[in-house]
Amino acid sequence: KNTYTNVLKLHAGDALTGTGMYRLFGVHADVDMMHEVCYDVFNIGNHEFDDGDHVLAEFVTHLTDIHSPCQNTRVLSSNLVPASTSPLYPIKEKGYIAPFVVRNFKGGHKVGIIGVDIRNKTLTGSSPDEGTTLVDERQAVRQQVRALQNRGINKIILVSHMGIARDLNWVTRIEGIDVVVGGHSHTLLAKNVGTVLTPHDRYPVVSQQQTSSDPLCIVQAWKFGHGIGRLKVEFDAAGRVVMCGGNYIIPFEPDPDASVEDATTVTNYLHNMGPTFKHTTQDKQTLDKLQAYLDATGDDFFTRLLTYEADPLCNEAIPGEGGSDVCGRQGAFTNHHGGPACNLVAQAVLDRTVEADVAIQNAGGCRSDIQGGNFSYGQAMEFLPFSDTLVTLEMAGFQIHTVLEQALELAFNGESSGSYPYASGLRFDVNASESLGYRISNLQLNARLQEGTWNDLDWSRTYTVVTNSFLAAGRDGYFEFINAEGRSDTNVTYLDAFVDYIQQMGGIHAPNPEDMSTQHFVGDEDAAIVDDPLDKFPMDVIQGDSNEEVTGPTWVHGGDASAHDNRDEHVEDEEIIMGGFFDGSLSSETIIDQAETRSSSSSWIQATTWGLVLAQCGLLLLRPYLMD
Repeated sequence: KNTYTNVLKLHAGDALTGTGMYRLFGVHADVDMMHEVCYDVFNIGNHEFDDGDHVLAEFVTHLTDIHSPCQNTRVLSSNLVPASTSPLYPIKEKGYIAPFVVRNFKGGHKVGIIGVDIRNKTLTGSSPDEGTTLVDERQAVRQQVRALQNRGINKIILVSHMGIARDLNWVTRIEGIDVVVGGHSHTLLAKNVGTVLTPHDRYPVVSQQQTSSDPLCIVQAWKFGHGIGRLKVEFDAAGRVVMCGGNYIIPFEPDPDASVEDATTVTNYLHNMGPTFKHTTQDKQTLDKLQAYLDATGDDFFTRLLTYEADPLCNEAIPGEGGSDVCGRQGAFTNHHGGPACNLVAQAVLDRTVEADVAIQNAGGCRSDIQGGNFSYGQAMEFLPFSDTLVTLEMAGFQIHTVLEQALELAFNGESSGSYPYASGLRFDVNASESLGYRISNLQLNARLQEGTWNDLDWSRTYTVVTNSFLAAGRDGYFEFINAEGRSDTNVTYLDAFVDYIQQMGGIHAPNPEDMSTQHFVGDEDAAIVDDPLDKFPMDVIQGDSNEEVTGPTWVHGGDASAHDNRDEHVEDEEIIMGGFFDGSLSSETIIDQAETRSSSSSWIQATTWGLVLAQCGLLLLRPYLMD
């Protein structure tokens, strides 16, 4: 803001959970760091619901506190509908959570900013309170675009927590959106990064609206606060984008223990790549705030070494996904098997649970690569940051197959790569190009990895499965876990199981290739980004015995599907598919209504061109870099 005029600082969601600092201090450390940035907008993401509505309510209350340093921060979600009993309900009623906000700039210029969260992933992969829901993303965004246009606002930004696939596809079909600041898929958009990183595309991606062919600027700031997106947009008098440029910025600071010569060499190397890498110094005020939290943990809490012998292990959700230097070096292995880091977690969980035959772990529960060399307790907490405990279940072989297929469906339909399954005592081949129910083949079992040989899974036999408490509740698409018998919570966290295992083994070493759960992977790259996942699999998923009514495409899992049919007669071009997951009881019908008519903006801004600079930023709590 000291360098540019007309600046907006936008956060696309997922500030909560997933770090050791959150595990120790709840929302307070994150709020304190965010108050150093003073965002204009925070958009609610799916992980904001991981610990229920009350934690999100606490977060919003502190973030928007009128006595805080940042009195202008607004929390957005256009599709959140809290239950009347939820602590979020009064907060939203008072306007502390809004569908959009309008920012005024010099010369009478106004910009509308809409927030939206991914529906299915939040409802199936997080933990909102009973009765709290999210409405269809497209319907919610269209409604708010119309509301802004009716106010005469013709410059509209969508802060989206839906992932790059939706941002690149169906957002282009909603006329009136000029800029998308995205999140959720952790997509790296950058240029001039040499061989250090492998971006998905350039920053920014310039697309166009399908009806008017007006430009649409799309950006995303990767993951975990590693960098900041700097986007510059210019509009003409009619609110049309005439220029869209900028770059992704990764702040860095040389190792303080490095020699001056080595530090200079590294700095020059990165700077010569272009504007992406920027040498910065730590902000003292922010560092002092952070240090207070570190002091409260004790001197050696984070730094206590667990092992001196850690092999570098890639943490990759879907095989071949890449995304880090470690994964790039292990590409020949990970393209077939996926990341060995999360497979090692499954192995540790199985080792800890002596009564279990097999262990199943979702990729999303593992949050970082394991670097080689020393490995500390703080690194373990960043790798496995959630408070999930280990739960044992009794399941027939066919149920194990079912739950793995369900997990793959969510992983491949654009909802969540983090649902991809890793296992110990189980192995299988995956073909992503097949349809639901047919992606897994050669499913074999080696109970506790002690039988010496692998044998085909017996579909009629009952096995003891250990998984984390998050998945055991049917989250992340693992619906079949809800139907399992013999449920027992061990009250042992998956972090504790992993820490005990690596100390017992004397280090961190990759699982044997023959013990990796994914033995062979066939991808479906053509459908990964080009296809709209909502068109490919246009359904929400609810349980048949729930009280939820549906008004759009929905898969009702069990129960009486017709009881949920509450559509009005003006549903446009939607198909509702109802029935069980694999029981064959599917029926469908199509309701076609005339296309929605759109009203155009009623006023023009009398100006030639003006600029708008947006900054996306997250904070990496253990290394807080702020631009000076």
